[in-house]
Amino acid sequence: MAVPIALPLIVPWGRAARALLPCAMLWLGSCDSQLDRPASFNYVHSAIFAPGCATASCHSSSQAIEDIDLSDKAAAYRSLTGVNCGEDDPSLYVNTDDPDRSAILSIMRSTGGDRMPPDVEPPAEEIALVERWIAEGAPCN
Repeated sequence: MAVPIALPLIVPWGRAARALLPCAMLWLGSCDSQLDRPASFNYVHSAIFAPGCATASCHSSSQAIEDIDLSDKAAAYRSLTGVNCGEDDPSLYVNTDDPDRSAILSIMRSTGGDRMPPDVEPPAEEIALVERWIAEGAPCN
């Protein structure tokens, strides 16, 4: 009785390259640009502010440092813009006329002790998404 012999996959790459191929394919498949992510406040809040800022020791409803509560969408919008959802003229930490002058972007881009979040630098893609949300008028959508 013949015993089947498993032949290795012959590829002109080394073993390490073959092992990394699935990871590379996964990485390339997730190369959505930040433009593919919606600049809606629903997304910005749930993907950036809630997980990164609304922690128990920072900007939660129970520990709203500087009176900035980012724990839920309505409170976060009010804290950042100074108005409730649906009201006109958002301001406070956002400047829809000149997004680069928005305090929230300055805080996120800071390299000093006033950067938020303080423990990790926000990815450039997230900052760009927040900037795009502000440039589009900081709508409560």
